[in-house]
Amino acid sequence: MFASFKSFLSNLKAQAKSLVAVAEKHMDKDVFAACMAGTVICGWADGDFSSSEKLKALKLAKTHPMFKNKFSADDVKDAFELYDDVMTMDSAMGKAEAMKAITKIANKDVEARELVVQTMAMIGAADGDYDDFEKAVTREVCQALGLRANKFGL
Repeated sequence: MFASFKSFLSNLKAQAKSLVAVAEKHMDKDVFAACMAGTVICGWADGDFSSSEKLKALKLAKTHPMFKNKFSADDVKDAFELYDDVMTMDSAMGKAEAMKAITKIANKDVEARELVVQTMAMIGAADGDYDDFEKAVTREVCQALGLRANKFGL
């Protein structure tokens, strides 16, 4: 258990190799979709997902070994844009679609479910500010996946 979200992020960065190993074991198309859905709803959590934020999130997702070892850059871009396009048109419908993808993995191993939260944290903090809106939506995802948010410093 982590005392704070900052210590969780520091630990996540320190354990990047182990995160990739967990992803190698559990990253299938459903977990991947849930990770991309979580990333998008996290980005939109404050009601504004700017073009620069999207580019940073997408670049990190495309290049992170957790994804690039199993999915092409085009796969990442397509999955990201699938959820982002719906959020852009209708945020309530977009969030519902994203949560549908996320809850689809609710019965998978804990490690697989935790990948979604870890991805949201990693990509959400990429801009240097993981704000209260992003933390709130991440807590919501934890609840939907049957995970304890305090395990992630939330």
